[in-house]
Amino acid sequence: IIFKCSIKSSMPTRFAQSGCTAALVTINAVLYFIFLFLPLAGREFLEKCFALSREGLLHGAIWQLWTYQFLHATFLHLLVNMLALWFVGRMMNSELGLRRFLILYLMGGAVGGGLQLIFQGSGAVLVGASAAVCAVLVGFCALHPNQRITALIFFIIPVKLAAKTLAWGIILISFLLAVLNWPPGIGNMAHLGGAIFGFLALRYWIWRQSV
Repeated sequence: IIFKCSIKSSMPTRFAQSGCTAALVTINAVLYFIFLFLPLAGREFLEKCFALSREGLLHGAIWQLWTYQFLHATFLHLLVNMLALWFVGRMMNSELGLRRFLILYLMGGAVGGGLQLIFQGSGAVLVGASAAVCAVLVGFCALHPNQRITALIFFIIPVKLAAKTLAWGIILISFLLAVLNWPPGIGNMAHLGGAIFGFLALRYWIWRQSV
């Protein structure tokens, strides 16, 4: 799902505060192509050290909760995540500031990855920024629940809906697909965990600002 929306803010401010999002997109893209052209032994080494696995965490590789977010299995996997991050991340970076935006992104990915490990079988590994991106998407929806957005389903079909509707759609569809374990090999619990973290984080920050 890719969407676009309009939020009133000065263009210089938005441009100046989109640097973090641009850096995240660039790092993900560069690492993907580095990984792609490594010999098999190099790819296996990086996957063992930096992809997220239950075995890795049990051996003390806590950093995997964050490093796995910068590895992607396929170009389509990378493209979808980075397009969504680019469209929404710049606005969230601008509105939240650097520290909270990074908390939302990196901790959303870590929470989603951790939740996925609870439900997936031993020996499986997790890669991708999907949980982190879900945290940013649903965080945006929690911050602007009535914002009208145009979602491009499968990059083709335009659907206009309220942001809160998109948020509930992400949460409910992720939960349903996780229960059905479909499609195989997709971290639906990671998506769900990231989405829930994004919602709770934004609701907490909004509450803190109001008291």
